[in-house]
Amino acid sequence: DVIFIDGDHSYIQSKLDLENSLKHLSDNGIIIMDDIKVITQSLNKNYSVYRTFHEYKGRKDLYKNMGIIYGKSNNTKLLD
Repeated sequence: DVIFIDGDHSYIQSKLDLENSLKHLSDNGIIIMDDIKVITQSLNKNYSVYRTFHEYKGRKDLYKNMGIIYGKSNNTKLLD
């Protein structure tokens, strides 16, 4: 599975988007989140996608403003 999240940039909504996605993610799946480094909508990093992304283990910056979160069985060495 691959789930791509590019939604509202607020902390509360991005956390809900991620938690809902995790419910449907297979153990070998990945979630890609957009705008993990961008501070938008006049939000500081404590109230944005940045905070949501950095609260989760099994994550890695992927490319520019995108980050990846791995499913339970996914080997993080695949993209190192």
